Amino acid sequence: MTRLSIVCCVLVSFAACKKKEDKPAAPPPAADKPAEPAAPPAAAPAPAAPAPAKAEYKPDELFKDTAGLSRMDLMDKFKDGVTLSGTVKSIKDDPTGEYVLVFDAGGGHTVEAMIADPKPAHDKKLKAGDAVTVTKCQVANPTDTSVPLRTCDLK
Repeated sequence: MTRLSIVCCVLVSFAACKKKEDKPAAPPPAADKPAEPAAPPAAAPAPAAPAPAKAEYKPDELFKDTAGLSRMDLMDKFKDGVTLSGTVKSIKDDPTGEYVLVFDAGGGHTVEAMIADPKPAHDKKLKAGDAVTVTKCQVANPTDTSVPLRTCDLK
């Protein structure tokens, strides 16, 4: 019986304390002058959109314009593809069909344009030192030293 009494007292005390905690605090007394309305929060500045793509790039210009851009920014800026004109530094002609023109972008950097259909390139017998223009290239994720271009058409 004593235990039951102690348990009941503890439960009643706990319930009484709980009710006091649940009550909201009394509002502060009203001040003599009316409260001023709060100023609306300042709007966050909108992120800067990437500058629109140029009509035609040289390898060093393209390398500079793609540096630091995210994948989404690249897709927005170059949504219609990119045109690149330059002198071929080297050619990667993989027997499996991949044909890549490598352009020097200065400072040890390169732009590598994978040609969608290598037949016209083979027909022209391209070699290092030839001036070439590729169009409709999709810009892939650049690295610190290279900008890969995919599905380019040889002009």
